[in-house]
Amino acid sequence: YYELKYNTQLADAKLIRQQVLDDQTALLEYFVGETYIYTFILTSTGLDVKQLVKTNPLIDKINMVRDIIIKAPTSENYVENCQEFARCGYALYDQLLQEALSDLPPTVNRLLLIPDDLLSYIPFGVLLQQPVDENIKNYDIDHFHYLLNQYTLSYHYSATLLLKNRQEEGRE
Repeated sequence: YYELKYNTQLADAKLIRQQVLDDQTALLEYFVGETYIYTFILTSTGLDVKQLVKTNPLIDKINMVRDIIIKAPTSENYVENCQEFARCGYALYDQLLQEALSDLPPTVNRLLLIPDDLLSYIPFGVLLQQPVDENIKNYDIDHFHYLLNQYTLSYHYSATLLLKNRQEEGRE
């Protein structure tokens, strides 16, 4: 407990690359500030940072996706909820992930996600990688192009704790 509470040493990107990442894995860590959302993309070969303006429409989309998932569409509002989910799910993917993922090496098929603040409320795996045709009369959510269809995802609290866990696993 003492070590966890008072150890303020942060994980080093070089150590994370050596002990956590491989050619198939990338780490995406988010930081939500007052004005911007930053995405830190760490792969076995490099580090990149993306900046996104934190806007009210973005926050609204996050809340909308979360609410639809929590409430689960019923028969009377199924199509409307699916349409809204499709719009917001793709918009969030486009804003939060598209650019970061397009820069990843083609060998990457696993993502280690470290969301921050309001981003912790959404399951990234259900974000849509392609827009859905809004003229479809009967939405079949089984045929949406979810992020989890392309990547294996895992979530972590911080890169420091992730590294610490991997180091402890190696001792056993």
